[in-house]
Amino acid sequence: MGFYRTESPLRDGAGAASPVCNRQESSETSQSLPTVFIVDGDKVACESLAALITGEGWRSQTFESAEEFLSHPIELAPGCLILDVCLPGLSGLELQKRAAAKCSHIPTVFLSAKEDIRTTVEAMKAGAIEFFLKPFRQEKVLSAIREALERSRTVIAREKQKRVIQW
Repeated sequence: MGFYRTESPLRDGAGAASPVCNRQESSETSQSLPTVFIVDGDKVACESLAALITGEGWRSQTFESAEEFLSHPIELAPGCLILDVCLPGLSGLELQKRAAAKCSHIPTVFLSAKEDIRTTVEAMKAGAIEFFLKPFRQEKVLSAIREALERSRTVIAREKQKRVIQW
């Protein structure tokens, strides 16, 4: 876990009635190109992160609220969830819990504009890969995303093995 304060263009300036996770396997294209889901109420922050992620060769999808993300079906494909702690409606911590229950193959990386040790500890205990303060170092966030995507691939591979054994 780390807190990083640096200058960067990446600054910060719900009920789950719909399924979060469509458990069908995705196409080969989706399997080869991971998706990083960004949930942040700050549209500029979402766009900056999306540009950074796209520049690394990954797909990005942005959402301005937890509810918006929860209403979006997620395939069983490598992915990562980047959450701001403070979201309109459901908090980032609540979204982390709901997403983990329904899409265990999508690890979480947290962002926050405020330093709050209790929140950081709660996020990490719930399985977050990393917790960064805004603004943050791009290379550190990219490293956390890489780790999250690798974990996602591992969970998906185990899920596929389980299916083979159950057949």
